[in-house]
Amino acid sequence: KGLFNGGLWRVKSRAQSKSKIITMRLSPDEDFGHRVTKVSVRGDCFGGAIETIPWEQRKPYDEFDYGYVLTVHKSQGSQWDDVVLFDESFAFQDSRARWLYTGITRAAKRLSVVV
Repeated sequence: KGLFNGGLWRVKSRAQSKSKIITMRLSPDEDFGHRVTKVSVRGDCFGGAIETIPWEQRKPYDEFDYGYVLTVHKSQGSQWDDVVLFDESFAFQDSRARWLYTGITRAAKRLSVVV
């Protein structure tokens, strides 16, 4: 389907059937020719109970959940109201200050730094 780990996607439309199957049309944040991808997901994916459903019942549908974590590199050019930054700048000795600056400036209202 072209959905990759680390990608940012927006839900363009959403519909739910009586059988609790959620159909969504997703569009990538990055411009890949404005391609829209359709996914059909069991509602259980978003409630944390998907592992309790037998594989045979899960197999016909897509499975994923929301991503809440990004690398500082991937977050460049974006901003959110609330950001929790895990300070891993020790891994970037040559560019520690730039890494911290980029991570810190993603927060518009509130920043929590975990050291």
